[in-house]
Amino acid sequence: MGKPVRYRQARMRRQTAAGAVETTSWIPEVFAVVGGVVDLCDDDVWTRGWEVLGVSSEVLEEAPDWRKAIRGHRKQTGDALPRGSS
Repeated sequence: MGKPVRYRQARMRRQTAAGAVETTSWIPEVFAVVGGVVDLCDDDVWTRGWEVLGVSSEVLEEAPDWRKAIRGHRKQTGDALPRGSS
């Protein structure tokens, strides 16, 4: 069994033909180095050349599951209910 992967939130920038694009994502701690360049995958599509601009001090033992977070938020706020059922 390999070493567990820990994650840090990183702010990154990538140059495109139209200008610069920035994003924030949780990436493996080993790649979360300011000045480093990483490749990101979104829906099985890879984009190359993201420069790490900043890294948070918070460390997670597993990457957050945004689907669960959104579902939990909707349940807590009532957004999951059909319209007109408050």
